[in-house]
Amino acid sequence: MDGTKVHKAWRANYADQGYGEGDVLGFYIHLPDGELYEPKQPFLVHYKGLPFRAEAPKAAEQKTPDPVPGSEICYFKNGVCQGTAFVDIPGGRYYPAASMYTLPDQPNCEVRFNFGPNFEFFPEDFGGRSVPQPMSDVPYRPYQLANEVPAENGTAEKTIKLQ
Repeated sequence: MDGTKVHKAWRANYADQGYGEGDVLGFYIHLPDGELYEPKQPFLVHYKGLPFRAEAPKAAEQKTPDPVPGSEICYFKNGVCQGTAFVDIPGGRYYPAASMYTLPDQPNCEVRFNFGPNFEFFPEDFGGRSVPQPMSDVPYRPYQLANEVPAENGTAEKTIKLQ
């Protein structure tokens, strides 16, 4: 792989040496005060024992979440920082994933994830960045359904003020 980064289908130079079989890639995501930029919870109404999402009519365009000032994504190759790939990324929840493409005449790709806490190439130098917490130590925080209300009389005919 040539080491380019891709965002919204646009390729740009990133890691000069690229990546190859056997390389171990690390991902560093820094979202200072990220909870302030997290998407708002949906308003849920219970109808016949099931939660339903109450929504306002869709706007003409969907707004991208606000960028988190000072946020960044960096990649590490075998424990060495490849530099900052993206800055001021949109707020929200980020989930580890891999995207792989091979031509029909090539063998399939293989990827293994390690969410910690033991890493083969834990970086020794974060270049002044704070030392991250492994994903295995991050507590799972599902959406809290604090705004969930039961529908009255088995119907969803409840007046709801939508934002």
